[in-house]
Amino acid sequence: MIVLHIIFWTAALALFHTYVLYPVLVRLLAAKKCDNDIVYSRGEADFGVTVIVPAHNEESVIREKLLSVVSSDYLADKIEILVGSDASTDSTNRIVREIVAEYKNVRLVEFARSGKPSILNALVELSSNDIIIFTDANVMFTKSTVFELIKHYKNSTIDLVDSNMQYNDARPEGIGMQESSYLNSDAQVKRAEGLLWGTMMGPFGGCYSIRRSKYTPVPTHFLNDDLFIGVSVLANGGTAIREEAAIVYEDVANIFQEEYRRKVRISTGDFQILYAFLPLLFKPNALAFTFLSHKVLRWIGPMLLIAAFFTSLAILLVAPSLVDVATIVYLVGFFGLTLLFMFPVIDWLLRKAGVQVYGVRLLSYFCSVNVALLVGFVRFLRGVKHGSWRPTLRNQ
Repeated sequence: MIVLHIIFWTAALALFHTYVLYPVLVRLLAAKKCDNDIVYSRGEADFGVTVIVPAHNEESVIREKLLSVVSSDYLADKIEILVGSDASTDSTNRIVREIVAEYKNVRLVEFARSGKPSILNALVELSSNDIIIFTDANVMFTKSTVFELIKHYKNSTIDLVDSNMQYNDARPEGIGMQESSYLNSDAQVKRAEGLLWGTMMGPFGGCYSIRRSKYTPVPTHFLNDDLFIGVSVLANGGTAIREEAAIVYEDVANIFQEEYRRKVRISTGDFQILYAFLPLLFKPNALAFTFLSHKVLRWIGPMLLIAAFFTSLAILLVAPSLVDVATIVYLVGFFGLTLLFMFPVIDWLLRKAGVQVYGVRLLSYFCSVNVALLVGFVRFLRGVKHGSWRPTLRNQ
């Protein structure tokens, strides 16, 4: 019986820590911390930067993307843009060639279908500069994005700088608002991690910069290239931060099926990262604390929820009374989790009736994230053979 109590409270406290205590704690600790002030001024920042854009069938966004980069207020002759087309079958290559004809600092590199990690590894080898900016085709720059992403490299201790993603077109009837709310909250936790310990846990994959010397080639079958690159920097003694002024824009997905597919893919990749960097958890340092608190406990969240649910049920089934204080705690836990698991159904019924309740949608979103993690874990166990991808349908 004692084992059931231990399992329940371990699961409950782990969930409370990763979703409530840790985010509040790091943000409070970082509240009075100042941003890194060892930065290049606009007059000083004149070194070369390579912008790497992997692309597979991105005809709807690739022109706008490249124009947003070439219109940067950074020195045009210091920006090299490499577009890696992963066997695109639409008009992507034609559009990029049109841009290449007009802008000499843009280059198209065509690949046979090989997956994003292979594209990134190859383009880093082809790059001519010490600072790399990785960015997705559907993420749009402002005029100052490039400068804001590279200004920190005057500080020799900074090795990776994340951008500040702004999300467009989050609609109440879709899942965009919930996705945007979660990502914005998570971004503030990442900023706090960077300010406190330089251990920002995972850059936004759509746009971030890195010292080329700190780049670790991504295994070709890995699905979360950005997280692998970011954790590799930290594992090798580097630091990662987030720059609020490095603003970029992306359309958030509102279609549940598309976002769920993407989350399952990301979740599968999460467990690849966990397996690859498991030794980090056994070192008594800030990185281990960050990795465990921000990532690992969330990744195993579905297992923790299931464990808490069934142990609370088992305890209630053998409890001599359901009215004593100790038992009431498990009763509340069991029915609370039961209600939580019902929120996707409640949300579906409300939407069928044309009613949008933000709190219900948020809890339904939380459940879908954990289902995606569970499915991703199963897919990880089955094995992943390649890192190919297709763009998520968004609202361009």
